[in-house]
Amino acid sequence: MPKTPLGEVFAVIIVGICNAVAAYVAGAGAQAPFLVLLHHRLRRTAYRLDRLVAHWQAGTLPALRPSPARATRPDRSPAPHLLPALNVSPALTLSRSRRWVFRHAQRSAQYVGQVEAFLAHPDTRALLLAAPQAGRLLRPLCRIFAIAQPPWLALPPSALPPCAPLPCAPRSRKPVRARPPAPPPAQLGTPDRPLPAYIIAAARAWRKKSG
Repeated sequence: MPKTPLGEVFAVIIVGICNAVAAYVAGAGAQAPFLVLLHHRLRRTAYRLDRLVAHWQAGTLPALRPSPARATRPDRSPAPHLLPALNVSPALTLSRSRRWVFRHAQRSAQYVGQVEAFLAHPDTRALLLAAPQAGRLLRPLCRIFAIAQPPWLALPPSALPPCAPLPCAPRSRKPVRARPPAPPPAQLGTPDRPLPAYIIAAARAWRKKSG
């Protein structure tokens, strides 16, 4: 059960989305493991946000940890024992494309307005300004529902200078190999030896006969 009013509002939205997603699991076929994983992630997000709100209100927010590099980010897929009936691989991850959940759970689209209203609430904005780590929980919702992120939710620009383009090395061209000249065409119709006498006689007789 949520322990804070803001966490309770968020939990009601998440429960509605989870119920909409669960209605499609039985007939989802190969997409069923992804819907079950989404259900698990949303439930976990609601719990983590409520706990973060409780720390914020109590003034005991944990120190903000730097975001790990993408290549070294730990695997957050659920353990295999969480989904034994579906035989889900531990390496299963959710799609990062926008609005992908609408293609498999259309009823979840009715909660887009509630998510937008929750993000626009003054308490949500105050939470994000005080605890930027809450953005890690809310930005995925904006991505899967194609919701425009408010300015206070968007990631700050990177402090690293832009990478200069690498110089392109000149391409070495291979020398063109000269082709040998083609042999001259054979001279057709030039006999190597004179025709036999009977052939010449037959040709003369045919000419006389044909006039």
